[in-house]
Amino acid sequence: SLYGKGNALATISRYDEALDYYDKTLEINPEFSDSIYQKGNALFELGKYEEALPFFDHSLEYNPHNIKALLNKGLILSKLKKYKSSLVYFNQVLEQEPNDFDALFNKGLSLKKLGKFTDAELIFDKLISIDSNHSGVLFNKGYCLAKQEKFQTAISFFDRALEFHPDFVDAMYQKGKCILSQGNAHDADIIFEEILRIDSTNIST
Repeated sequence: SLYGKGNALATISRYDEALDYYDKTLEINPEFSDSIYQKGNALFELGKYEEALPFFDHSLEYNPHNIKALLNKGLILSKLKKYKSSLVYFNQVLEQEPNDFDALFNKGLSLKKLGKFTDAELIFDKLISIDSNHSGVLFNKGYCLAKQEKFQTAISFFDRALEFHPDFVDAMYQKGKCILSQGNAHDADIIFEEILRIDSTNIST
């Protein structure tokens, strides 16, 4: 089928080609909700966020509880730096699935971007209870702690993230900043030198 062919192409990341088949499907049946959603998803994967948004809106008109469409709309709003609006959709996912990892993680990131570090920290704590070895969660927990000037505790979370990904440059950099904030310029400089060894063009601020 045209729809099946589009899905097969999307599965192997040939999203431009998949769009052609979703378009053909929608020419025949403009109200085919699955194809509407999948077209939005293909556009999302291609980074065409503003183009994708109305397809998720349309998909949600058919099924307001579509978790994937709600999540993707939240992700798009976050990509467009509309963090407060993104929270509405992440929260709608979490009303249905309180432990949805992607919704929790991205809710935490949006709260972090809004400067709500205490609230974001609580989300990352919940995620750690789900997966204590996720380096991205550990890093973001540390980041939130650092923003609250809890430098030593933040360092412990950056260290945990680095246990799983020793070349995690962002974790190294934030650890170095914490150490520098504690007045230890020598040890911070060692970390910054190590970052430059990994990435000689790093210009983190």
